[in-house]
Order: sequence, then structure tokens, then C-alpha cells
Amino acid sequence: MGLKGELREDRLFLEEYKERFLSEFLKRLKELGVLERLKGNVRFKIEQLYEALLDLDDPQKLERAKEIIYEFHQNNVPIREIVLNLFLGLVENYLKLIKERGYSSRDIKNLKILLQQLDRFLTLVDELFEKYMRQLSQKENQSGEYDRQEAKEIIHYLKGFTGKRLDLIKLFKGVFPVICKSELLKTSDLFTTFEKCPYKVFIPGERFYVKVPGEKGVLAEIVNVSDNSMVAKPLKFAEIPLPKRVTVFPDSEVDVKIETPKGVVYGFLHYLSYEEAGVLTTSGAPLEKGQKVKIEFTLPTGQVKTEGTIKEVEKRDGAYLVKVSLEPDFRNEQIISRYVLKRQQEILKELRI
Repeated sequence: MGLKGELREDRLFLEEYKERFLSEFLKRLKELGVLERLKGNVRFKIEQLYEALLDLDDPQKLERAKEIIYEFHQNNVPIREIVLNLFLGLVENYLKLIKERGYSSRDIKNLKILLQQLDRFLTLVDELFEKYMRQLSQKENQSGEYDRQEAKEIIHYLKGFTGKRLDLIKLFKGVFPVICKSELLKTSDLFTTFEKCPYKVFIPGERFYVKVPGEKGVLAEIVNVSDNSMVAKPLKFAEIPLPKRVTVFPDSEVDVKIETPKGVVYGFLHYLSYEEAGVLTTSGAPLEKGQKVKIEFTLPTGQVKTEGTIKEVEKRDGAYLVKVSLEPDFRNEQIISRYVLKRQQEILKELRI
């Protein structure tokens, strides 16, 4: 039925708030400097988002909303923060309305429906942000082509480790190493069969590294997983790019503000360690390697405001990954440390089968 159907008597209120939603959304996009990067009729897209927000049960509105949200993620629009603030404004105004006319049991029910709808929409935003991050990570990890001759050499090399337990390493999101100790069960002309790993990231189509004690690593791709084993196709010999420090990624959108001598840049937190932050942004122009900056973002453990130095600016499929070396004081260090430890535990728990 949708939110409008549930709140029949308040349809006029919802229609009147739409104009405020549109104007405030556009104003925020202008402040962030992203309005000119968005294609097409942006006002119409925001209107479609509002309609979907009020009626997520309509399949057409839902699919269109997904397209718009994903486009906003690609352009580093902090849509979660914008929608949350504007929708809370709607709830605040609705509270004033029902207070003026006198509370009723129906009003309390409708208020609950409003909040549930907001939660559903934010969950959708988070799911699409996760998809965007995953696709960026997959493009980053497609390193090198399959070479049949090299694959044969790898198979012959690995045969000597049959029956032994080896470290299989999957770089989740490209930054978080998930390590599984697995027995090499057997090899064939083209494939290797390992004991199944108890983590959700070891699935068909995913790539991982095989670490052999005292030797170089092997990059392989999973082609099949059964109840007790998984079959992988060796691709090439490769160095295992393990992070030098504990690195995690956020479970939902975290907006980042970077102040540079040449202007302010907004983006999303891609990863975080005790000493470094990776920020995805579409604004690469003011950013330069070696530049001193001020960086600001809010974690569940507190707000981080600290100085840093840009280590690298990498071009990434229409965006930039900015690697910032952090210089936190004790307070900011504690906020970051608590978050990194918490996320490390959460990620491993989430990935367990």
C-alpha cells in the first residue's frame, strides 16, 4: 500500500513536505559541489527518490530509486546523511502536526510506520553502497591474465604440498585479509582441490592467494565449492599484497571532508587503519601527493578531526582513491583504535559460515 496509503489522512502533509525535501536536497548538493557532475534532471531524480521513500512496496519506484541511489554513490553524494536529516525533519514536522490536533492511537501507529520506512530506505542505501564498494574492489583485484603454461607449472609445484595445511588468503574489499588454514586435498591437470574454508568470501568466482611456507605465493580463482571442499584454478605466481597494519572498512557510508590548501573535497571512507585512511572521491583536482591536509569524519566511536599527509592519489573507474597518512592526537587515536578493533571483530563474525 505504501506510506501514502497508510497515512491517508495526512497525504496533504506529505505532499507539502515534498517541496522542502526537493529544495533542501538540491541546496545540499550545491554546497557539496557535486550538482554539476550529476547528469540529467537532478530535481526530477530527487522527486523520484521522495516518491520511492514513501512507497518502497511499488516495484517500479523501488527499481528507479536503486538506480538513482547507485548513481549518487558513484558521484560521492552522501545520500545516507542527506536523506536521514531530511526525513527526520519530516518526522519532526509530523510530530508538531499530531500534537496540535491531539494525539491518537492512529497517530502513534503512523509515526511508527514513518520510522520503519526510514529504516527500510537506509538499509537499501547501505546495500547499494556495499555493492558499489564491492565492484570497485573487484576491479582492483583483477590482476593479470590466465596463462596456461604458468598454471601447469603451479600445479606441478603445488603437488609437493598435497596433504599439508596451507594459508589461503582472501583480501576482502581489497584491504582486509581473511586467512583460512586449509588442507590441499589433491591436484589435477588444471585444478587444485582444497578443504572448504568456513568464510563466506571463499565462493565461486572469487580470487585468493595460496601462501606456501618459505616460498612465493600463488593467485587462484575458485570455480566450485561443495560441502567439504572447494576447487580452484591457479592463475599465476604472485607476491601476496598483505597490508602492513590492521585495516578495516566501514559497514555503511561514512562521509569524509578533506581540507586542502586549494579547497575542500568531500568523499567516502573506503578503509581505515591506525595510521591511514583511504577516501573515495570524484574530486581529484585539488589533491596532490605530499600535500598537508585536515581530514574529518564521524565513526560510531566518535568524531575524528586530525591532520594528515596525502600519500597517494589513485585513479579508480571515474573516481579517485586518496590515501591519507594520519597524524592523530591521543583523543583521535583512541577513537580510531576502538573503531578498528570493533570492526575487525565484526567483519570476522559476519564472514563466518
